[in-house]
This record gives sequence, structure tokens and C-alpha cells, in this order.
Amino acid sequence: MDLIVVLTGVLPGILIAAAILTAPIAFLLIGLYRSSVIRLMSKRAQPAPGNSAIPDETESPSFPVGPKFAPFDEKSAAKGTETITLFRHLRIRRWQTAAVYALGGLGFAILLTVAINLAWQLGFPPLNFIYFTLIYFWPAALVINLVASSEWRTGILIFAAYFFLWLVVSAVVINLSSSLTWGQTIRAWANSALLPTILVLMFLYRRIRAVGPMALIFLSFSFSGFHLFYMLGESILRASTQGNISTPIFIYKLLEVELVQYGVLALLIAISIFFMATLGWLTLQLLKWLYLHRLLSDHSFILDPIWLLFGLSTSIDLAFENPWWILTGLVAFGFYKILIWAGFAFSNGKRKKMKGTDLLLLRVFSLGKRSEQLYSAIAQSWRYVGNIHFITGPDLATSTVEPHRFLDYISRRLQHHFIDSAEALERRIQNADIFPGPDGRYRILDFFCYDDTWKMVLSRLAKDTDVILMDLRKFSRTNAGCVFEINELVHHVPLQRVVFVIDRTTDEVFLRESIENAWKRLFVDSPNREKDTKVHLLHYDETRPGAFRQLLYALSVAATSS
Repeated sequence: MDLIVVLTGVLPGILIAAAILTAPIAFLLIGLYRSSVIRLMSKRAQPAPGNSAIPDETESPSFPVGPKFAPFDEKSAAKGTETITLFRHLRIRRWQTAAVYALGGLGFAILLTVAINLAWQLGFPPLNFIYFTLIYFWPAALVINLVASSEWRTGILIFAAYFFLWLVVSAVVINLSSSLTWGQTIRAWANSALLPTILVLMFLYRRIRAVGPMALIFLSFSFSGFHLFYMLGESILRASTQGNISTPIFIYKLLEVELVQYGVLALLIAISIFFMATLGWLTLQLLKWLYLHRLLSDHSFILDPIWLLFGLSTSIDLAFENPWWILTGLVAFGFYKILIWAGFAFSNGKRKKMKGTDLLLLRVFSLGKRSEQLYSAIAQSWRYVGNIHFITGPDLATSTVEPHRFLDYISRRLQHHFIDSAEALERRIQNADIFPGPDGRYRILDFFCYDDTWKMVLSRLAKDTDVILMDLRKFSRTNAGCVFEINELVHHVPLQRVVFVIDRTTDEVFLRESIENAWKRLFVDSPNREKDTKVHLLHYDETRPGAFRQLLYALSVAATSS
């Protein structure tokens, strides 16, 4: 088969087929993963020394002075230098990271534009160069939205800014051209960006985003094996039956039988799929190793396939001119990686060995999607200043999937991540990666617990983390686990380091009652044995503009309180 046909026909078919199948397979895998996590969470750990032991404490006979409840007031909250610095970092560091990706994307777009001008012999007129660069810069808008946008309004503004700039440049180019029309410019953008954008959206849907790119990599290898070895097997059979290669007479006679031919092809296809699928699996294992050794961030698993797909899409168009142009996308991707590596090395060089400000996230599991949305927004900002700790539950089981955990699940080793004893908890904490990765982001340290070990884990985490966010939306008398957590916080954590998030779905009367009941049994060594201790309740409505900013400020105040 002609090489150009392979590059411009077979290769796009492989990518499209893999992308189309990625979504349903990823949905299936993420569902099975969630079911496995929930099933293991409901089990009890095997008896072991120190299994779910919680240290005994001595209660105070009485402590009549109760806590003071007050809504969080940003105006009267502390405004020290440390608080302002932390808050500023929470607001701007994700945008600094987005700027680095934008720089890499600009280099990617410029290199593709140079290749287009050389391959099609267009010359280098400045306005046309800017126009094509802007078209190939489109993936950067997607990436910036994924990296820095914590609210849907911000995402809309990012896309609006890109298209406004595209309209302005297009208008100037059309005005200076005697033949170019708006229809042609729109088709030029659609031909370059529309199909890869659709393919990207298939595996970047929020529900499957954690595993979609890995599924895409594996399926791409598998489909490559099917196509390439099918063509090889077909060529061998044709050559054998036509006498073009030396073949023993009995094999020649067998190959003349149509059923045997189909059998040979089926065998070759099976061998090829197995071989290429194995190669895909080894590639994923290599990425896992790079991730565990902090040479690769979890962002890379999501963002790199975006640039590769757009680069390959342009390369396929160029391959019509010369097969060697198929390498353009890979070269542009390599240039993009060099630029972001240099950008992160410059912006995060001093922070590579800095321990961050750790956040513990507690919540009502029944919140479901709302809990997932708040976690995603918090993680997008907080991971630039410290690790996020939480106990895995059914609400976040699929939105916090780390690459190595999911690959261990596929290898039937997920149970090894569950905490079954105090010793296992200690090992998990001691071996935790507490430093930022190559992109300056800290890790998600989620703890998989059995039904009889989560309280032990909660008690340890509550004492060790710097600030605690307890999402009590939808809290009611049915949430016995949250009542236990409230007791642990009152007894062991200075309440000025805790932010309680509530809304109209919170049973606020029962919440106050739970805190007061815990207060009456304060341990002798509790850090809250002060008469002026305040419990700040933050009313949070995600639909209200500025609500998330207020939450970040409340966390900054809590994290820097003495």
C-alpha cells in the first residue's frame, strides 16, 4: 500500500476510531473502578496489630463556656502579610502556569505555521503568518481553560477572548486581500481545528477525564496493530498465492483454500493486536514510572494528548505534499515540551524542595456532584501551595483517580492502596510525596480506607494538616460519620484552622448542637480550651459571583492563623 495512503488515510482512521471508542470504554472502566473502590471501602480490615486503634484521651469533667458561632466576615478577618501572600498565590499561580502553557503553545503554533508556509510555498507574509499562527494556537485556549478556569464564567471569557482576537486578525487579513472572504477564513479554521477539537472533547469529558487519555493511548496502539499487521498479512498471502515468494507446495495448496486464508489473516491480526496492545501497556507503565518519580505531572496525561492530536492532524494534511512532513506534529510537540520545561524550570526552580501548606478536605459524601465540583475548584488553586489530603469516598472516587492508582486497578492491585492498620497508615504518610512536581503542583494524597480504619486515618490527618475545609452542605442528623469528624476537630484541632462550609441545605441547628456537645466533653489537652474560641461558618453559594474567591480567602486566613 502506498505510504501516502497509509499516512493520510489509515493513520486518521486509527485516530478517529480510537477516539470514538475511548469515551464508552472509559465510562465502563471508570464505573468498574468506582464499584471496586466502594466495595472495598465497605469491607473490614483483616485483624492486625494496631488495627484501628484511636488513642484514649482524658475528658475534662466539664467545660461550661461554649464556642462562639459567627458567619465568616472577610472585612473583619485577619489581613496579615502571610495571609495576603497565601491568598495571592492561590489566585495567581494557576494563571502563571497557564502562561507557561500558552508560551509552549505559541512555539507549537509558530513551528506548524513555518511548516505550512514551507510545504505549500506560501512565502512568509507577516499578516498571513500571524493568521495561521492564531489558528494553530487554538489548543492553547482549551489548555488554559483546563489549567486555570475554576468557574464556567471564566471559561467563557477565555474562549471569547480567543475568538475576538481571531475575528480582529481575520478582519484585517480580509480587508487587505482582494480575494479572501469570511467563508474561506471560517473554513480554514474549521479544517484545522474542528475535527481534532471534537476528538479531544471525547476523552476530556469531566466524568472520564482521569482515564480517557490513558484509554486513548492504549486503543491507538491496538488499532495500529490491527491495521499495520492486516496489511502485512494480506501482502504475504497475496505474494504466496501468486508465487512471488518461495513457498513449499503443501503450504501453497493450503493457502489456495479461502477458509485457510481467512484463518491465517485472523491469526496475524490476533498476534498483531496482542503485540501492539502490549507495547501500549508498556508505554503506560513507563508514564506511570515517570509520574511516580515526579518527572511527569498528572496534567501531562491530559494535556499532552491534546497537542499531539492537533499536531498529527496538521501533519496529515502536510503529508500529501511529502511523506516526511508527517513528522511535523511530533517536532512541534517536542518543541512545545522543551518550552514548557524551560518555563517551569524558571518559575518553579526555588520551590522544588519546599514543603507546602497542606489542606484536609472533609465533606458529606451524599453531596455527590456538588462535592466533586467544589473539590475540582479547590484543587485547581490549592495544589500550587500544598498537598490536599482526604479520605476517598463514593463522591470523589472517580474524580481523583491518579494514573498509577488506575493502572494498579487494571493490574488487580488496587487493594494494596487500602489502609488496614496503624502501621500501614504510618508507611503511607512517611512515603507520601510532599514536594511539588515539575509543573509546581503538589500531589493529591487520598487515603483508601476500610469501614473499620477510616476513623483512625481521620484522627491522624486532622492533627497533622495545616488547614481543614469541612463541607457541611446537606449535613443532617443522618450523617453520623460527620458528627464523629466534628468531635475529632473540636478535641484535637484549633478551630481557627477549620473552615466550615454550609448553605441552606445544612441543618444548622443540629450542626451547632453537635459542636456544643463535643465542646462539653473537651479533652484536657485540647487546643480549644480558650474562652474566646470562635467557630466561623461560611455560607457558600457556588452560583454567586465572588463566592469561590471568598472561600479561598477564608482558607488563607485559617491556614495562617496562629
